[in-house]
Amino acid sequence: MGREPVRLAIATWGISHFEVPMFRLLAESPNVDLHVFYLLDPGRNREYDPDYAQGIEWGEAMLTGFSSTLLEDPRMLRATIRAWRPDAVMVYGYGWPGALRMIAEFRARRIPLIFRGTLNTYVDPRRGVLSRLTRRVRPAVFHCFRTLHYGGTYSLRVLRSAGIPESRLFFVPYSVDTPYFAEKADSRGEGARKGFLQDRGWPADARVVLFIGQLSWFKGPDIAMEAFRLWSERDPRGRLVIVGSGAEAESLRDAAATLPAPDRVHFAGFCPSKQTTDYYLLSDVVLFTSRYETWARAVNEAMLCRRPCIVNIRIPASGGLVDDKLTGLVITGDGPAEYCGALEHFFGLSPLERLQIGEAARVRAMTFSYEAHLPELLDSTYAAAGRPLAGNAGRAG
Repeated sequence: MGREPVRLAIATWGISHFEVPMFRLLAESPNVDLHVFYLLDPGRNREYDPDYAQGIEWGEAMLTGFSSTLLEDPRMLRATIRAWRPDAVMVYGYGWPGALRMIAEFRARRIPLIFRGTLNTYVDPRRGVLSRLTRRVRPAVFHCFRTLHYGGTYSLRVLRSAGIPESRLFFVPYSVDTPYFAEKADSRGEGARKGFLQDRGWPADARVVLFIGQLSWFKGPDIAMEAFRLWSERDPRGRLVIVGSGAEAESLRDAAATLPAPDRVHFAGFCPSKQTTDYYLLSDVVLFTSRYETWARAVNEAMLCRRPCIVNIRIPASGGLVDDKLTGLVITGDGPAEYCGALEHFFGLSPLERLQIGEAARVRAMTFSYEAHLPELLDSTYAAAGRPLAGNAGRAG
């Protein structure tokens, strides 16, 4: 006789296209009755998103494959979830309007809670003193949850330092639509690169560096541009492709115009996540220069396309996904000179060595899939709801 399905509500501020594959996996499980309840930031919509400075479409039907309800305000969100009578509620983070009130109320009502959210051991420089103050109280928030997800070594360290028992911690990685990117990369192969180089008059032996993401201060595209300038002065084969949009776009174009050879930089503009595969495949290495990050899911995408990534230690993906000189490169600083040195090191490797890092990157990214950790995902749900575990999930390590 099968299990009685756990009624699992998900409460979130907006729906991340990165998390949608996990929702669909849960919805497909005969042991989970899933419903996603969400609010939306009125400043972010299809017509205009301030982070990207344009309207955004993610290239897929975001709400297919699971049941969901859009609510108008936090009070309505809480009331609607209560009326649905869940066995457990998975809460995404705690910093959005109404989240702390909901966590406190549901805990008082003895509604079991599951924590899911990205965590960094470094402080967000955009929030400064406020970030340091909230970090003093977050251990108390974590203890309101019956089970908690960690997605890498950084989030595990944060939760352990808050005194959360190992029995309540479950490894459910911060991931993407892994089967899609792996299959798309395999089917596309390397053909996209040759045509791209020819269209721009770039040489066949060009060394292509990719920057992909919001063109905003905290993502550090200015650091990427300066690192490229330093490196390309020493390597005339260097080329830079920038994929993204945002407030820094104009200043980046101005910076590119001052280079000795401005035509070595190509601005591709915004590209929906599901359409980025060709950009990964035409590159040799992907540069992540963020001043702060919650994870950086494009690292997962790039690695699934067998492209090594250069990241700094402020990027949580360096805690478990990117291993220095094994699946990519990790620098301890975050300045242009450090990135320039990493580029020189990477392109100083033999073609075979670069290929081996790319293959290792793919293998590691596959282990960070939602599919590979479905047992942990289900067990964290069963444990929160007070149901017997399946018994085959990994524990904190």
